[in-house]
Amino acid sequence: MQSFIMKAGRKNKKLHFLQSLSAVNLLAFYKEKSTFLYIKEIENAFPSTDFCDNIYKINLAIFINEIILKSIAEQEANPNLFDFLWAEIKALHDTKTAIADFHLRFLFSFSRFLGFFPEEQKEVKSCYFDLREGVFSEKIPEHNEFLKERESSLWNQCIRRTKAADSLNMQSVFKQRILEILIQYYSIHLHWNTGLKSHEVIKEIFA
Repeated sequence: MQSFIMKAGRKNKKLHFLQSLSAVNLLAFYKEKSTFLYIKEIENAFPSTDFCDNIYKINLAIFINEIILKSIAEQEANPNLFDFLWAEIKALHDTKTAIADFHLRFLFSFSRFLGFFPEEQKEVKSCYFDLREGVFSEKIPEHNEFLKERESSLWNQCIRRTKAADSLNMQSVFKQRILEILIQYYSIHLHWNTGLKSHEVIKEIFA
């Protein structure tokens, strides 16, 4: 992750480019003895979208941005991860439909790059999903971080539809529960010590 600095001021009309998940092209330079890059020029990478005026997209961007910041610590270049995030951000900017499950599909897909994409159910008798191990199990795990049969089945549907790039196509109450499970799943695998702040807003606007 890289931090940038840009001069602020009332006359700077480009500050709105810096809201969560705004996609920009910029020219920046280093200053001696600084860990920051200083922005010299900046422009909107997707100028023809409704991103800045769409309350759903803005709140989704705040949520996804919080997830990314809590999940990535590395500063080394990662072209594959960059390409994935850029494509997802562009999709959020461009989409006109299927926005209600965008964050869920993002979380499933993002977990692949973080190394803990959940395994699909391989056998019917493996009906409990172990959140610690990321796999389905025939027996109830000896810890309490697992999903019971009904939620495991719903979880498996999401995994399959994500892999097939399909809409999750489920009632909002189930989407809310999947969001809670995904946050728990991320917390377990990334050892988050603090909770999220933005997901409650997402639950409200997509209720």
